[in-house]
Amino acid sequence: QRAYDRLQFLARVNHELRTPPQSITGYLGLLQHDGDPPTERQRDILEHIEHSEQVLLNIIDSVANLGRIEAGRMTYTITGVTVSDVLARVASVVAPLARKQGVDLQVDTAPRDLIAHGDRGKITQILINLVTNAIKFTPARGLIVLSTRRVGSRIDFVVTDEGPGIAPDKLAAIFEPYMQFDQRRHSPLTGFGLGLAISGEFAEGMGGTLVAQNAPAP
Repeated sequence: QRAYDRLQFLARVNHELRTPPQSITGYLGLLQHDGDPPTERQRDILEHIEHSEQVLLNIIDSVANLGRIEAGRMTYTITGVTVSDVLARVASVVAPLARKQGVDLQVDTAPRDLIAHGDRGKITQILINLVTNAIKFTPARGLIVLSTRRVGSRIDFVVTDEGPGIAPDKLAAIFEPYMQFDQRRHSPLTGFGLGLAISGEFAEGMGGTLVAQNAPAP
C-alpha cells in the first residue's frame, strides 16, 4: 500500500512538474521560427535552454518510472521490434548531444529483417540512457559505438565507449538507484542516478539482462 500511495503522489507531482516545461517548449518554438532567423549566439543559447529542458523532463520521467517499478505497476507491450528502426530513433536523440560534447558517435547499421522481441519504447529508452551515460564519461574526440549482434535466438545491443571505466568492485552497484560515480568526469552533464537503475529494471521486465564490464587491459 505504501508503494502504491507513493506512486499516486508521484503521478500528481509528475503532472504538475511537466506543465512549466510545456510552456518552455512553446516559447522555444516561437523564438526559433517566428521572425528573423536567430544569430549563431542566439542559437547556442536556445540549444542550451532546450537541453536543460530535456534533462529536467528526463528526471521527471525517471522518478515516475521508478515509482511504477516499486509499486509493481510497470507494464510491457512485447512485440516484434525492427532493430534498425530503434537504432535510427536512438541516433536521432543522442547524436546532437554527442556533437555538443565533442565526442564521436558511431551507430552501426542492422539488417532490416533483424527483429528483437520486447517493448519498443523501453528498448529505445534503455539505449538512450546507456549512450547518454557513455557521453558523460567519454573525453573529447573519444569514440562511442552502438552495435548489435545475434547470439543464437538472442539479440544483444552493445554500447562501448572510451571513458575511464568503473572500479571492478563497484561495477554491480551502477544499476542501483541514485548511484553516481564522480570519477574523472569529462562532461558537465549531470543526472539523478536513476537512468541505469531503470534501464536494468526494464531489461529484466522484458526477460533480458543488462551487464556492465570494463575493457580488458591491453
